[in-house]
Amino acid sequence: MIGLYYLPLVLLCEETGIPLEGATKALQSLIEAHFCDYCPREQMIWVPEMARIQIADKLAPSDNRIKGIIREASKYRKSRFFNEFMNRYRQAFHLSSLLKIEAPSKPIRRGFKDPTKPRAGTGA
Repeated sequence: MIGLYYLPLVLLCEETGIPLEGATKALQSLIEAHFCDYCPREQMIWVPEMARIQIADKLAPSDNRIKGIIREASKYRKSRFFNEFMNRYRQAFHLSSLLKIEAPSKPIRRGFKDPTKPRAGTGA
């Protein structure tokens, strides 16, 4: 939806049925045509126009899709393409709040009891 996603070359080959050499050449052609960019170290692809095509040119600040965009983009904060995404769509999709996302304010609740305390009825 937003044009940022994890794409190992092995998966690209599997999904397209093209051998690695052909898939690599095809990907390189798309990069040279400025359709996308790829980071082999991260195995991430960035398709700059995808969000505009899949979502819209611009969204109203009250559009519910903004929450979904923020949720999806947040997954890729450590990607080298994150800043490119933000530079391209920050204003059009009202994503300033994405820069303010921090750790949850409430502590994460664990489903396990403290291991240092014996469980009732174990005799320990």
